Amino acid sequence: FTSNKTDYEYSSRDITLTANATNGYGGYQYQFTRVYNGASKIVQQFSTNNTHSFMTGLPGTYIYYVDIKDSSNAVLRLSYTMTVVSNGTFDGGIDVSSYQGTIDWNKVKQSGVSFTMLRALSGKMNAITVDSSFNANIAGATKNGISVGVYRYGYAMTVAEAQKEAIATVNAIKNSGYSITYPVAYDVEDSATQGTLSKNQLTDIIKAYRGVIENNGYKFMIYSSKSWFDSKIDMKEFAGEDLWVASWFSDGTPYHDHGYTGPGNVTIWQYSSTGRVPGISGNVDMNVGYAKY
Repeated sequence: FTSNKTDYEYSSRDITLTANATNGYGGYQYQFTRVYNGASKIVQQFSTNNTHSFMTGLPGTYIYYVDIKDSSNAVLRLSYTMTVVSNGTFDGGIDVSSYQGTIDWNKVKQSGVSFTMLRALSGKMNAITVDSSFNANIAGATKNGISVGVYRYGYAMTVAEAQKEAIATVNAIKNSGYSITYPVAYDVEDSATQGTLSKNQLTDIIKAYRGVIENNGYKFMIYSSKSWFDSKIDMKEFAGEDLWVASWFSDGTPYHDHGYTGPGNVTIWQYSSTGRVPGISGNVDMNVGYAKY
């Protein structure tokens, strides 16, 4: 069980772990698990893929386990320990919308931002439209080598409305003329609408949105606050999904832990809403990325 880098690395370094097995019955499958601050997360379910790639994030000691299963269902567990130290930067991510106005994406890139999540749509259910800055933002980010994902702030109160939101999201991406590599996130946090639904109702709505997104070939993820993940969504139904969790601290820095330990895989952590980035006027949401897409 080896790494392409050393076991002592700075933040914002690309890492690939590789597991190899011999002397078993063949048909090997590999499952990777990360342990950080006592919290264990399966970051890759059993599959024939014997590698796991990610970008180092917050400082600390990480233990990665690989469970290797052969065709007889015998399982061997190996471990790899990595210490991450801060170099003052993290895998820089931002999320933006028309609220940020005109963005100088070249300056954003030069500041160290490596990915962005763009709001694709604005408006409630009776007035869905493409975010007025979306086409300029996806063009600017892509042309400057910044990886792109998108999100929809959800208002759907029924399965049919969730499908309508998802179709509009897909159309916005396709009509932009650009492709994305990061996921399509469903932003579930509106207390006046989806916050009034039962856990089962909201879970069904998220599933409906996911279905349309995945049927169109995009990677799906859920955005919400830690408290919503903990209490308002049946996360057992999304144990295999990537999550984008919002958990802010008063100092506005990522030198903390997001704190979510439930089902699902946190691959993006939004740690501040008051960040400042060259090329953007005013505040911007700041994110740490734990995975490469």
